[in-house]
Amino acid sequence: MYWRTQFKSMKTILLVSSFVAALAASASLAQANPSSPEAAAAQALAVNGQIAVANVGDSVQVGSYRIWVSSCLGRPDHVLPDGTWLYNDRQMENTAVSGTLAISFEHGQVSTMSLLSAATVVALLHPAKPVLNLVAAR
Repeated sequence: MYWRTQFKSMKTILLVSSFVAALAASASLAQANPSSPEAAAAQALAVNGQIAVANVGDSVQVGSYRIWVSSCLGRPDHVLPDGTWLYNDRQMENTAVSGTLAISFEHGQVSTMSLLSAATVVALLHPAKPVLNLVAAR
């Protein structure tokens, strides 16, 4: 069965269900006030999987040192192989938009910050393994 071999992992099911949940959440926010910045951010997060973050409160911004980020936000929930720190369950200020905060560093300083959707985080933490279709020798 091709479908079964292609999509046999729970990670894929979780990834798809997380994406559907994010789309449903963005649709409900957009219906509340389709022109609000909150609805636009929720929709961008659901469609793109991430949105750029300029600063975290008044303390962390691009250029902040890694030690400062650690003292302000604490230890990250996850660290990716490239050194990116992930903080789960973070909410955009004055909105209901939430996700995982990703902070990347270059030379010990913050280079980029993004809010990630659940589907994006699952894909980063559990990269898909290639599916091999083996053909029996005759």
